Amino acid sequence: MDPLKGAHDFIINCSEFIAPQNIHQSINASSATGVDILLGASTPEAAVDSGERVHDPSCYPGTREQYIQDIIEWASTTLNNDSNRLPIYWMHGPAGVGKSAIAQTCAQKLKDSGHLGAAFFFSISGRRNDHTRFFPTIAHQLSTVLADYREIGAEVSLGKEVLTRSIFIDGLDECECKEAQVEIIKIIAGSVSEESTPFRWAVFSRAEPQIISTFELSHIFPYCSSVLLPISRNTDHDIERYLRGGFRNILLRRNLVLHSTWPPDEDIKKLVDAAAGLFAYASTVLRYIDVRSVSRFQETLQNVLEIIVQPRSHQPEKTPFSDLDRLYTLIMQRVPEDIRPSMHLLFHSMLSLDWYDGRRESVAVVCNALGISEATFQCIYNHLRAVIVFYEPPCLFNSGDMDIDLARSFFEQGSSFKSSPLLETKLHEVHGTTWFLHKSFCDFLLDPSRSSAAWDLDGSKKKYFQHCFRRSQHYSSSYVIKGSCLATNTNRSSDTFLSWAQDSEFVDSHVIFGRFPSTSVDQSFLMVSDHRKSVIADLMFGKRRDKLSIRERTLPLGRFESFESTVFRSIQSEDLRAFEYANFLRSLTYLIEYGVIRSYHFKLPSAVAAVNNLFFIHKPGKKRGLYELGRGEKSVIWYWEFDAKKQYFHDFVTVDFTEAMGIYKSEGPKIWENLPSPDDA
Repeated sequence: MDPLKGAHDFIINCSEFIAPQNIHQSINASSATGVDILLGASTPEAAVDSGERVHDPSCYPGTREQYIQDIIEWASTTLNNDSNRLPIYWMHGPAGVGKSAIAQTCAQKLKDSGHLGAAFFFSISGRRNDHTRFFPTIAHQLSTVLADYREIGAEVSLGKEVLTRSIFIDGLDECECKEAQVEIIKIIAGSVSEESTPFRWAVFSRAEPQIISTFELSHIFPYCSSVLLPISRNTDHDIERYLRGGFRNILLRRNLVLHSTWPPDEDIKKLVDAAAGLFAYASTVLRYIDVRSVSRFQETLQNVLEIIVQPRSHQPEKTPFSDLDRLYTLIMQRVPEDIRPSMHLLFHSMLSLDWYDGRRESVAVVCNALGISEATFQCIYNHLRAVIVFYEPPCLFNSGDMDIDLARSFFEQGSSFKSSPLLETKLHEVHGTTWFLHKSFCDFLLDPSRSSAAWDLDGSKKKYFQHCFRRSQHYSSSYVIKGSCLATNTNRSSDTFLSWAQDSEFVDSHVIFGRFPSTSVDQSFLMVSDHRKSVIADLMFGKRRDKLSIRERTLPLGRFESFESTVFRSIQSEDLRAFEYANFLRSLTYLIEYGVIRSYHFKLPSAVAAVNNLFFIHKPGKKRGLYELGRGEKSVIWYWEFDAKKQYFHDFVTVDFTEAMGIYKSEGPKIWENLPSPDDA
């Protein structure tokens, strides 16, 4: 399966860049230019000078000079003038050695000198991990830099002479799809070998197995210069310079002039030794000391120095990340005990975002889902600013720029009201968004051998699911079913049910209905206290979103349609790359064992229905299953079918099985074939 089939708005094919005709964006098709279309399909925040990347690192002046000089010279030389310089430059190394800082510094210098064509900085946060936006983003940036690329319509030929430009790709290993990582490298190498594009390509990544094996392919290796950026004590001088400059800035930001040298040389040496070649350690130390306190920064430094000299009781064998792990442990342990449980809940929610829709964690969503107040979140963030970042909401809601009544519920707007991707984004970001500052902290949290002194990963995860279930009960008990809708069982407004309200009934009602978990085949089932109300909430959202649903979690890229009491969903071949049937069956078994779901048949007893399901989920060809989710009046019926040969997964979940089967029998396969894509909104 081609992992780049999802890249629906841009294709690179030999010497031609092609923008397909069937692009669904919020653009007037009759007046849209090629550049407009590319912008709609791109990720502007992945650019070298994006405002959203203000927290991303760059090299401190005077550090990494040889690497920077080598890359600048390589990128500035035209392809024809130096045949000894290979057109692909791959810098690889472990986490925390400074690859992204070097990439940022070089790309910015090349942009300033006019030698940069485009840059894409991948990240596990937000849309920057979406491979389908990679080539449209590169194409859009090229079209804004080079006049020859500006007139992009359905097709642009690059056969004419154009100046060589360098394209930078940082964090390729953070692209969400490993198959796409490989395919991107192959496409780049193909354009180089065919001499169809006048670009030099610089790639920065961890040395992941799939990336290594691709660069070592016989038809790619001859075009690539491979440079290892190791964990090395040879960088001690650079790290010392970086630390001294960082401490000077801490004093400058406080407008302080100390009579004695701070920190003393011996403390700097201890920090350099602890960093052991990892710039991530030095940057985390500086950020932790800077943000902990305005006046007690010296005490914070002493806390860091104390853990450096402590015996390693939890790590008898020193690893390259031992001191970084101890620093991360210190940061988490210094969070006050009364808010640590909320911190653990927040981390688990952020770590579970692999099912989400490619955006950073919505503060409004996570805090209200977990019952975290604004004050508690701010306290957590103030203690964790060394490892997480908070993005302020980009804009406020007002009724002047939207056809909405902020005093009325999201579901009680005028009949002409329909939501849109832009509005959904504003609602998602209403209290801002948050994410991890560096991937090394995610790695630390997810590895019990490294983080056991900081938190109990498995134990806190169980508490997370239990807490989410209780919160689900809280929201579910506040609403009753009236006809085909949900309504509050009191006359209270939505903000009274939320831990962090926005004081707008339009926004608050949207947030509270989003707290009914979407029915999905994963561990989120364990958080649902009333499946029937969750499905009705999905139906209400579907009616207001004009066939658009971002509540979808099992099928984040799938198609969705809602009827009076049934939600039909589908994953087609282009989106099945994230679906693994073996994992799906494991989830089914897990949920059956926990009594969350049980086999269902409208005529047969459950024991016979279980045998029936067992046969059909293992039979060759098309597989299917029929289950009841929940019990009694809180239950719904779920049907699914999967065909690996025909490349689809279809399912529906319904509160009225008779209606659902009537639609299924009358429409047959057409019911899924005609489902609208989210892009059709």
